[in-house]
Amino acid sequence: MQVRLPIAVCILIGLAFLQACSNVEESLKPAELVDFEKSIKLKKVWSKSIGAGHSSIDSRFNVVADGERIYAADDKGKVFALDAATGKTIWQSNVKVKVGGGVGIGKTRVFIGSLEGEVIALNAENGEEEWRANASSEIVVPPGSNGDVVVVPAIDGRLFAFDAKTGEIRWSYDHPRPVLTYRPQAAPLVVDSQVFIAFDNGQLMSFAAADGQLRWTARVSQPEGSTELERTIDLDSTPVSSGPFVYAAGINGKVAAINKGTGRVLWSQDVSTYYNIVADDDYVYVTTEEGHLHAYTSTSGRLEWENKDLHRRGLRSPGLIDEYVAVADDKGYLHIVSKKEGKFVERIRPDGSDFESPFLSHDNKLYILSRSGKLSVYEVTPI
Repeated sequence: MQVRLPIAVCILIGLAFLQACSNVEESLKPAELVDFEKSIKLKKVWSKSIGAGHSSIDSRFNVVADGERIYAADDKGKVFALDAATGKTIWQSNVKVKVGGGVGIGKTRVFIGSLEGEVIALNAENGEEEWRANASSEIVVPPGSNGDVVVVPAIDGRLFAFDAKTGEIRWSYDHPRPVLTYRPQAAPLVVDSQVFIAFDNGQLMSFAAADGQLRWTARVSQPEGSTELERTIDLDSTPVSSGPFVYAAGINGKVAAINKGTGRVLWSQDVSTYYNIVADDDYVYVTTEEGHLHAYTSTSGRLEWENKDLHRRGLRSPGLIDEYVAVADDKGYLHIVSKKEGKFVERIRPDGSDFESPFLSHDNKLYILSRSGKLSVYEVTPI
């Protein structure tokens, strides 16, 4: 039987539909920047070009620090060691490969992973190449190391650990990949004798660094939904270690605190993030897909505050500087908010554009690498 609705009802339904569409469109619009009274000033300490930068839109080239030196790379194979205080080049090497995700460091060596699946070790003192080894497929994240082993996840799901001195393979682990995943991966976290690695199926796993023995597996997220896209739960945020816990987060899932020794999940909160998270003694800071900045109490997981004023502005990975949280948006702005309240205290436009790279916090300074290869360093000064 065919049902015919009165014209008035049709009009009301149509208006409701248009209103719903309008509301959806409004929710997808980037928020306009709000005015606020600045209480601090970010002062630029120095700025320097790091080769050709990184051209891929899903690359997250990192910058690492070791004492008084900063190490960085471009995607053409140039590796730099810089004086952290002045930006002066200490040495520069060219490994002549397509670098996949920046640099890792382990005591006396700097490590590079390539899109050809090579792992390269350089002497941290002078930049001379010490060895090369091969993984099973391309490497898109920085290697992790404790100075004894260097660990790299390949894009095909396999995990490799090489001897840091010789490049000989110590152990490997083969992990099945889901049908659909995002290209970015979480970098390995190596803390003392433990390796933490987040996988694309929502699991965080801990291995013994020396021999690869599996210590525990923690389930951070469970797939939900009817389509493969809805069920994608990649843990693309590199795990973060703070105190007795390691924190993990990912797409369509949760942010969780896991006990390092036992793998027991202490707490978890529903949140979806595409970028790295950061943590200090008090809070875990997360940027959401909607462009909100969250601060969760590190021990209980309580949402301490949420800043929604950057809604849909494409927030990148947060960073820490002094008593503040820094986050860049896809419009080229760097926003600084207070750790305790999440309120704006400063806003600038840093050198360069597109800040996909995770920020580096070192010696009370913030190091920012743009996709074009501009590395800028800032510190907080009072107004």
